Amino acid sequence: MKEIIYIGHCVPRDNWGQRAFNAAANAVIWYISDVLHDSGFSVTVISACFGDVGKARGHYRCYHLADGYKLIMLPFLGYSYKLTRMISHVIFNFYRFLYLLFYVPKYSTVIVYHAVELIWIIKALKILKNIKLVIEVGEIYGDYWKNSRVEAKEYAYFKIADAFIFQSEKLESLVNVKRKPYIINYGNYSASNHTLLKLDDMIHCIYSGSFNPKKGGVECAIESAIYLPANYVLHICGRGSEEIERSIKSRINEINKTSKCKICFEGLLSKDKYEELLGQCSIGINTQNPNAPFNDTCFPSKILMYLCHGLNVVSSRIKVVEDSQVGPYLHYYNGDSPADLAKAIEAMKPDSQVKDIVLKLDDDFRKKIRQVVYQL
Repeated sequence: MKEIIYIGHCVPRDNWGQRAFNAAANAVIWYISDVLHDSGFSVTVISACFGDVGKARGHYRCYHLADGYKLIMLPFLGYSYKLTRMISHVIFNFYRFLYLLFYVPKYSTVIVYHAVELIWIIKALKILKNIKLVIEVGEIYGDYWKNSRVEAKEYAYFKIADAFIFQSEKLESLVNVKRKPYIINYGNYSASNHTLLKLDDMIHCIYSGSFNPKKGGVECAIESAIYLPANYVLHICGRGSEEIERSIKSRINEINKTSKCKICFEGLLSKDKYEELLGQCSIGINTQNPNAPFNDTCFPSKILMYLCHGLNVVSSRIKVVEDSQVGPYLHYYNGDSPADLAKAIEAMKPDSQVKDIVLKLDDDFRKKIRQVVYQL
């Protein structure tokens, strides 16, 4: 049984704890890990997550998920202030490097979910352990941060890869100049068996994802409620800083005082609670700013979560989305105003076949990842 080591910022599916991670990336890492294990590989997932909450302490954990399948959580020291957090993070980075150096066997196959902070560690493993490296590229962080030095560092790092998993076709065309083996993966293709759970006669819509103002999405979704009629309910699901979440809750309270459409702030939900909420909704909203330069390459994986649960998706017109294999199955709104979004939501005609494309993507991905991994 060939062993795969998968390194990324992930947490257990049923116990998120006090770790810093991205919910969308976490779902993708677990999906790919499951596919690899289902394909007959022995899979060890190593979490690269640091602490998310002050005064927290992370303990070493090894979860045996199934025969030939486990998750390793690395420990970190607790911290109370900015200085102690910095010290704790430095110690964690050093421990993480030493652990991977001694744990990862020579010539092994390693998949890494791309993160700038891991570049120097993975480069060292490539030199010292001669690993077969698959880099999973979801975005170019230097582009997102508008930092040319970081961007150059990322492109230099990509050159040492033996294969890639890309989140969009555009990323592949930019990064894979040497035409190395690759797979396109938009997100989690695990189609849910849930059917729409009608709790009332309302039309439930959901926005899920980051509350980061740079993404420009959550604000547009919230403001669209002003223009929606009384038979719509809008659920806002995701996470952001404490300051941003306070601002969002305040704005939701203001709008709920006068709007016909009710907005429900859900926050960051566990996997089970999130899937339960998706099962109550019929429309998923993707409202990233179409003019943001990073949207040329970054595919919003929330779209796959919506489709997997049978939701119809209303999205802003982002080229990377329109040009994808799921592009023809989505509904788009023109312009970038909340009124434009609300108009598209009301005009949307439900399609009960949205899961079909996800099933096809899942089947294709399973075949391609086996081919890529076996040839390394």
